[in-house]
Amino acid sequence: MRALREYLQTYFRIENKAAAMRRLILVTLAGMLLLPGSGTASERVVLKIYAAGTDTPTHSFTLSELKALPPTSLETDLPEALQIRGHHVWTGVPLGALTPLLGPGVSEIRLTALNDYSITIPVSDITTYQPILAYSRDGQDIAIRDKGPLIVIYPFGRYPELEQQIYLNRTIWQVGEIRAN
Repeated sequence: MRALREYLQTYFRIENKAAAMRRLILVTLAGMLLLPGSGTASERVVLKIYAAGTDTPTHSFTLSELKALPPTSLETDLPEALQIRGHHVWTGVPLGALTPLLGPGVSEIRLTALNDYSITIPVSDITTYQPILAYSRDGQDIAIRDKGPLIVIYPFGRYPELEQQIYLNRTIWQVGEIRAN
């Protein structure tokens, strides 16, 4: 496991971050097939990714597989309108780490929730604000009844301009799919 961690850290030092993240995800997924106890056949897929021009998922992730990717944490208070009160530490995968899986030249992504609600997020948002696809709040997995298992979290505390309705709408919860738009 230590060797895998060192190998992954090497990729974060590469100049071309998009290529590094694409390789990182593929290497991580390949490595998970070789590690005992890392994702079982009975685990449910929580995220499907559809590359540009495809009707079938090009990548699928269980919660364990997402957790195996390098995590990012955001500590923030969410706007009151989102009805998740208090100061929380959110942990998940940067959306920027998943967008290379959609293919080159994608300018927008469409995220769809378990209830079929969907929202479009420009890649420029992902680059500028670096939102995460959170799977954990304060160290605990997010249950479906608590808007999980996956929720987009923007760093609202860092960027006051995010306190607008458009960004509240983009804070989609119960995410199940990401598509190139």
